Amino acid sequence: MTGNDPNPSDFPGSSTGTPVAIGPGAYDITEDLASTGALQAELSATSIITTTTATGDCTANLGPNQNFLSASGTMTSGGSQECTLINTVTINGGTVPTP
Repeated sequence: MTGNDPNPSDFPGSSTGTPVAIGPGAYDITEDLASTGALQAELSATSIITTTTATGDCTANLGPNQNFLSASGTMTSGGSQECTLINTVTINGGTVPTP
């Protein structure tokens, strides 16, 4: 996360969210997605596609192929915002392992 001295500025993803203190002004949120290569090999999948959307008080910034680049917003002085990044993983082909 960049902009206005975020604390923490780097943190792992969480299904319950991560509170971040940030000063007023513009901010940008990026993420590093986990590799899906091992999962694709284990499932013998033909492909694995991950898409990311942003919801809440931020806007997704998309690349030329509509791929997620970052999310951005503007924090007001004394304000509170919620920005949620949602990753959807689509697995094409392959087999479901038996337990």
